[in-house]
Amino acid sequence: MPEPGFAAGRRIRVMPLGDSITAGAGSVHEDGYRADLYRMLTGAGWDVDFVGSQRSGDGPDNDHEGHSGWTMTQLAKRLHRWLIAYRPDVVVLHAGTNDLRTPEAARFAPQVLTRLLAQIARDRPGAQVLVARIVGNRDVGDGAVRQERADAYNAHVVTVVAAAGAQFHLVDQSAVRGRDLADKLHPNDAGYRKMALGWFEALQEL
Repeated sequence: MPEPGFAAGRRIRVMPLGDSITAGAGSVHEDGYRADLYRMLTGAGWDVDFVGSQRSGDGPDNDHEGHSGWTMTQLAKRLHRWLIAYRPDVVVLHAGTNDLRTPEAARFAPQVLTRLLAQIARDRPGAQVLVARIVGNRDVGDGAVRQERADAYNAHVVTVVAAAGAQFHLVDQSAVRGRDLADKLHPNDAGYRKMALGWFEALQEL
């Protein structure tokens, strides 16, 4: 059940934030992890409202900030206005996949993540932020190379989150890979259910 003082007795505004994985690419109904997570939270007694400027899927609450193809730098350019407009109590962040397209971008991805988290801390200092070690890749095309970059990035995510402050919480989604994927980058419905469970378990600890 939700902890008193956080989720108990009031509506919690949750912003799913990221790229096409947050938008739900690869899932049959384009809900991604969001519909499963919503049902898990409400089933546990949370009064939850997903927020954001985007809508996709046919789940019970389709609002989010998942932007297909966007890098973290692109997200950062709009993040201030989203945080001010939607005032999330919780941000669920899965980002970095599109920053691993080239070796140069991948090298700087941890620094970009650091700046993104600092921006959230400035704009929503009271929000709780779940930050993912990102999902893996299928060994198709450049998938193996991208997996090496994802592994290196995920190792940095651990230290970035640890240094970001008490409002930030690491959630390991990196076990979603291989057969959990619909293509070389996006989870299938089974993979998204694993993601939802990972987010849910982390939220239960807040």
